[in-house]
Amino acid sequence: MTEYTPITEMGPLDRFTYRGTNWVPVDYDSKEYRFQRETDHRFETRISHAEIRQALKNETASVHYNFHTKTETKLRHIVGDKRVDDFKPRNVAIARFHEALILRYEQHCAETGRKLPRSEKLAGLLKKWSLEIQIEAQELTEQEGTKRKTRCDASTSFFNTPSVRSFNRHFREYMSCGRDVRALIYRRNGPGFRNQKVECAESYAIWLEEARNYASRRKPSKAKLLRDVHARIAEENKKRVGNAPLIAPGRKRFEALIDAMDEFEVVAGREGLPFARAQFKPKMDSYDTERPGERVEMDDWNADAMTAMQTCGFFQLLPKAIQEYLIDNPQRIWFCGAVDTATNYVLALKGGRNPSSALVVDTLEMVMTDKTDIAKLVGAKTPWFGVRPEVVYTDNGSPYIADATRDAFLMCKIALTRPPAGQAWKRPFIESLFKTLARDIMMFFDGRTFSNVVEKNDYDAEKNAALAVDEFINLVIRAICDIHHNRPSARLNNLTPHEAWVQKTKTYRVRAMPGRHEKRHIFGVTKKRVIDSAGVTVHGIPYNSDILQTFRRKDGSKEYPVRIHRNDLWAVSVFTGEGWLTVENRIGMPTNISLAEWYLAKQDLNRRNGVKSEANLPIMYEAINVMRRAGTSAAMRAGISLHTLRPEEISHATDQLFEGRPFTEEDKVDEVELHEDDIAYDPLHDGYVGPQGGEFAGPPTIEEMLEGIAEAAAYSDNNDDEPSHFGEIE
Repeated sequence: MTEYTPITEMGPLDRFTYRGTNWVPVDYDSKEYRFQRETDHRFETRISHAEIRQALKNETASVHYNFHTKTETKLRHIVGDKRVDDFKPRNVAIARFHEALILRYEQHCAETGRKLPRSEKLAGLLKKWSLEIQIEAQELTEQEGTKRKTRCDASTSFFNTPSVRSFNRHFREYMSCGRDVRALIYRRNGPGFRNQKVECAESYAIWLEEARNYASRRKPSKAKLLRDVHARIAEENKKRVGNAPLIAPGRKRFEALIDAMDEFEVVAGREGLPFARAQFKPKMDSYDTERPGERVEMDDWNADAMTAMQTCGFFQLLPKAIQEYLIDNPQRIWFCGAVDTATNYVLALKGGRNPSSALVVDTLEMVMTDKTDIAKLVGAKTPWFGVRPEVVYTDNGSPYIADATRDAFLMCKIALTRPPAGQAWKRPFIESLFKTLARDIMMFFDGRTFSNVVEKNDYDAEKNAALAVDEFINLVIRAICDIHHNRPSARLNNLTPHEAWVQKTKTYRVRAMPGRHEKRHIFGVTKKRVIDSAGVTVHGIPYNSDILQTFRRKDGSKEYPVRIHRNDLWAVSVFTGEGWLTVENRIGMPTNISLAEWYLAKQDLNRRNGVKSEANLPIMYEAINVMRRAGTSAAMRAGISLHTLRPEEISHATDQLFEGRPFTEEDKVDEVELHEDDIAYDPLHDGYVGPQGGEFAGPPTIEEMLEGIAEAAAYSDNNDDEPSHFGEIE
């Protein structure tokens, strides 16, 4: 296969950070980009597309999209780089309530076909909408089985209805920050300066009247309006003999009045109402997409594993005990998938027991990850690429309207659009994909891939039934990579989705996928840690730096939020109050060790030396190497199994496992070298099963891992006052 270099999408409003220097993309051609230094545009440089892609892959470069836009700049000034869940839950709930009021107002305007004035006439509707929104939220909470605890003297937990003036302020903030809910979060930490008082009400009335003339079909400039207001005030002052003269505004203050006007009203006044409606309405009527990632569709697919296994001939080849177990315990799998509409290329497919926001967020991360290692794991011969989408279209199901889902898309700088309920034809590509999977693709497999699947482990009907379901998920992913991506399509001029993807990424620019630091910030798990002389210790690993020790000297007893990603233990992010600080580990751990590998290696060490044994880095590395030679590490990192644990679950279990002495800098080892992931040969891919032994029997299986986590949870329940996060382990 001929190698090619996709062109990374960047524009003059984006920031490209390369080797510690911030650049602004100015121009590009088929070979290279031309950049100007962000702090001084006199300095220019040219970087080839191949060098950019390699730098992004090596984490020596990053792309921050829309960094220099007015919306992003204002939002960055207000909230910095905080996520939604970094604020107090009460303040976030109030902000979402105000956002719901704004959305209800827009819905009312759309249904009536006219813009409702944001005046005192709106007060009655605000009270009505406020009651409806909070009643719906309370009913949803009760349906989920979580009852809100209140004081005995509290009659209600409802939020107060905002005044029309407050609603207008929230509306302006929300719109000026690109409809970002973080703009509505209460940020005052104490008394401060109030808005500047108007020196002269008569003068201010003239300023405001002239500023509103900006939204006129005459399309006057701001400079002309400023001259007009100065001339008008000079004329009025001639008549004010014996009275205080009116005040003329400065340029910045007058232009601030114009900039504060509603953008829709400005466009409607200058260009006409039809033009404004066409510009601001959601663009979801056209599917003429060309760029990969320009439009991506996501949806759920409920697959009955037993029915699908029967369709492809797999079920009949299973032993009677497993057949009977699957009949008595039907296995239903919810797949969450994403497809690129420009190429009909499947960007992700994630399996779960139930549709949830966690499944959607995991699928989103999978979309923005190169999945070639997953393709190799399931036996596919075709690579599997990833991209950062521009817009994602979903339905109105509860997993897609959940706060966690919206927050994840928000932090990824991806627009989330939900067409009206019941209009599946506005998401035609993902709907047709699932129909194709259910109807055609399974027929290409005759079931021999799964022959005698029970021989892969000691015979156990329940465990091997779970193994069969995992193999079925691998089958679906392999079918997508090797069949769907290589089937010619008339819509693509008889190109295959894989060929169309390669061809279009050569022609069009594509958005850069997030690096490991950005993924940690978006998808990581947050913990609280106190900084000590070793820095912060997470899962027995010390993370330290000179800057971190500076904050320790400032406030040594304070707990700091620490964020860690399940597939990257090399570094953590510590929130210092001034921003997120990346801190590397101090024991020389490389960049490619996952939390699951670390957990299983320590569990194996405890199994050999007794419970709560002292950590030993060389033995840990040896255990990880055994798992990598057997392919177990690749399977855990891919996370495609139905029985894969959530990051929060394994993170909590690892905290219990690594109680005691953490690793130190003296534990560094040079004699044990970690192997890169090497996908082990699986005879099931070729339809043959033979006896397996040797090193494969060494590392614990997923079932043993689950049992160990259950033991850790039980240990926590029996020895700690803190309640365990674990219920019944399936």
